[in-house]
Amino acid sequence: MVLGSKSVIFLPGTWRTEEFQSINCHEDSSLGYSETSPLLGNGIRDTESLDKISGYESAKSIEKICWWRKPSMYWLLPPYFLYAVTMGSILVPRLSLIVSLLCRSQLIKESANDANFILPIDFDQNPKCKVPEIQALAVKFTLCMTIINSILSALISPKLGALSDRYGRLRILAITSLGALAADIVTVLVAKRPETFDYRWLLFSSLLDGGCGSFSTCSAITHAYATDCTKTSKRAVAFGYFHASLFSGIALGPLLAALLVRHTHSNISIFYATIAIHITFISFVLFIAPESLTITHSDKVQEKFVADEDIRHWAAFSDRKTFHKKSNLMAPFRVFFASSLKTFKSSRRNLVKLVAVDAIVSGISMNSATVVILYLGYKYSWDTTTLSVFTSTIYSCRVCALIVIHPLFQYSFKKYYNSRRYRFLDSVAEQQVLGFNLVDLSMITCGIIFEMIGFIGYATVRKSLLFVAAGVVGSMGTMTSPTLKSAITKQVPQDEVGQLLGSLGLLQSLMRILFPLLLNLVYASTVANMPEAVFVVLACCLGFALLMSLSMRKTFAFLPLE
Repeated sequence: MVLGSKSVIFLPGTWRTEEFQSINCHEDSSLGYSETSPLLGNGIRDTESLDKISGYESAKSIEKICWWRKPSMYWLLPPYFLYAVTMGSILVPRLSLIVSLLCRSQLIKESANDANFILPIDFDQNPKCKVPEIQALAVKFTLCMTIINSILSALISPKLGALSDRYGRLRILAITSLGALAADIVTVLVAKRPETFDYRWLLFSSLLDGGCGSFSTCSAITHAYATDCTKTSKRAVAFGYFHASLFSGIALGPLLAALLVRHTHSNISIFYATIAIHITFISFVLFIAPESLTITHSDKVQEKFVADEDIRHWAAFSDRKTFHKKSNLMAPFRVFFASSLKTFKSSRRNLVKLVAVDAIVSGISMNSATVVILYLGYKYSWDTTTLSVFTSTIYSCRVCALIVIHPLFQYSFKKYYNSRRYRFLDSVAEQQVLGFNLVDLSMITCGIIFEMIGFIGYATVRKSLLFVAAGVVGSMGTMTSPTLKSAITKQVPQDEVGQLLGSLGLLQSLMRILFPLLLNLVYASTVANMPEAVFVVLACCLGFALLMSLSMRKTFAFLPLE
């Protein structure tokens, strides 16, 4: 990009690193240059002016870029929605495929012992595949796939998040989608050639997806991209749009999958569609979407990486001490205690509490749906169609909450606190120093309360219509997650945002292991006498998160203006 006669190099997409195009959009007189200035200047490079432009720390440096090279969160909303559609669309077909493959394997074993046994052609609707033994095997195998994916994703996500600070966001996004693409290809091979590829190859597909970061890393890097090119005051709303795209895709995916399977009469067709979507996603982020980080910003982070004594010896695994240090699973959490925050203990405490609250909220959001569906089928005897309608209704309410309720609450709280003229909000400059303010705290508190009311309603109501009403109220708590992400990113410098969100991806992967184990254990232990107990446990977890969020008021601190 050229501002006046001064060139600032931007990544024109992640597919080109050496060739750059200069785009003369506007003349920036604030830099002290004009069309009559000498091309070589005075021989002294004005790095201070470059620093003001690079990085998009306050999203002001992108205002003078041509619109087609201007990074914006809107570039990633459509591909993120498509990625979410693939997640929602393969849930049921993949489970059906696992059941049929396990059934085929068991029936082949039976046919080996019985010469008169005739192996069926269709395993999808075969009554012999509906027995409890096959269902139990499917649950165990699915749990193994989830654990493999989650563990690898937990290990890889922080590393990829840190790499995105150095090499750009879009490259890492392409890597995450590449893993999902490879996993779907393996799934198609297993489904088309089960006599050649054993069903256990599906474990390898989980390994490929988790090894590339899986969806948790994709979500973290997408939020980092939005952080790069969005002002702090609008960041929570921007994250809300991404969550709305996520829930819209997950709600729409199963419906599209059902239509496609009904039209093609094959469960494999949906995997062909997801492969095409992943190829489109990779092509878009590599060749069309503009990179949010400048070359100057990436070089600065790279220099910081090289200067770090701990990371400089990254490859020194021959030293046993270094190996244990680098293989420490707790190492990614060091960003939560960054040196940039040591001067401000209140900000550091806020960050740790925000991360803990986010782990609880995201863990419940990602893993409570299975228990809710099991409860509805047991308590109210709902069939698959009714459950699908309920799920679509709840996710649609979540989308409405993120698109309508979330911005409305954000505006209302800002207007209220500005009118009251709290000392914390006396100036915008003070808010931008540490970022976290009473608006964020109010949004987080309200969201947790809404979700608590929903789970308390689940545990107390005895009519299906009231259960749906409780679900609608609980869906309003969806606005908590984007506000948490926004508040967390405000606590660290811009060059640590990717690493921070990558570490949050690690926590989300751990929650995908811990919460299913906790919820399934509680539900299995209490389903005979008190199946509602699992919702009481969820409400208690949210109550603990609420107490942590309220305690952050006592540690509020802003830097005084110079």
